[in-house]
Amino acid sequence: MRKKKNSVVSVLTADVSPLYDDARFDLLLEKIPEDHRGYVLRHASRQARCLSLGAELILSRICAGYGRDLSEMTLLREPGKKPVFADSPFRFSLSHSGTLVACAVSELEVGCDLEILRPIRLELAKRFFQPDEAQIILSAPTEEDRNRLFFRYWTCKESFLKCIGTGLAYPMNAFTFSFSTVPIRVIHSIDSFSYSVFIREEKPYAFALCVQDALPEQLLSVSWKTVKLV
Repeated sequence: MRKKKNSVVSVLTADVSPLYDDARFDLLLEKIPEDHRGYVLRHASRQARCLSLGAELILSRICAGYGRDLSEMTLLREPGKKPVFADSPFRFSLSHSGTLVACAVSELEVGCDLEILRPIRLELAKRFFQPDEAQIILSAPTEEDRNRLFFRYWTCKESFLKCIGTGLAYPMNAFTFSFSTVPIRVIHSIDSFSYSVFIREEKPYAFALCVQDALPEQLLSVSWKTVKLV
């Protein structure tokens, strides 16, 4: 008999702006395991290092919530695959944009994507999305509306691809969403699972969370929390 998984999904976000202070960055860098520090410092730009450290700090806090220390866990980061802990039942997904980092965690498969709203080249909608989706975006009355719709589609699709673990290896125009229901429901033809996608839009960010409903009868609960990096 298959064990029923906990259907609670926790989403943590944090602003990495304090990490732009060199003293604060160095202090908090010491709080993560040494091998994780190397992953942070491999990034070339200051922004990327701050976002990476912010993600590691959130991940460490999540592990602590499960009664584990990040240094005691084996994190697998294989190219082209979603990072996973080899010795833990929970799954997680990280994303960052602007000065925010986000992490979704659950015993169910999860994927999340965070994007800061910004001007986009409209040909990207035609390149990445289905024709009907691109037309919806291009028909929006203002540039602000077009950008908002673009990133709504983008974050939903990216969170779904991160949830199933393929990334952009599975093309974004191979599937579509309808925003007429909340949450958005998707049936993925490859693995026959159903998925729920939750949208959270708070200017200037768009965020989407995708969760695999391994047991459809479960009632999904999503908790949102903002944390400070201290």
